[in-house]
Amino acid sequence: MKKTLVIVTKPLSLAPKHLACALFGQADHVALIQDGVYNNPGGRRAMGGVNIETDGWPDNWSALKDDVSARGVEVGCKLIDYSDLVEAIEAHEKIVTI
Repeated sequence: MKKTLVIVTKPLSLAPKHLACALFGQADHVALIQDGVYNNPGGRRAMGGVNIETDGWPDNWSALKDDVSARGVEVGCKLIDYSDLVEAIEAHEKIVTI
């Protein structure tokens, strides 16, 4: 079983920077849902100043397809549906929602 799934539900500019960095450092998977799909991890200014030390989309990130479509945004990570999200939740020991 994998350890930590981080579910991002809002723009990370609203989350404490040190908390977000610590969570991403230990996450096996990050799922963007709701307004979390507005986040873009590429570059230093991405995610309201939260630097996750990447130049693009990490392989362990995904976004809920329905939320991406509803908000009319484009993401560079894997798109998942609700059943994929449920499977990810069941496959992880810890779930953290920010």
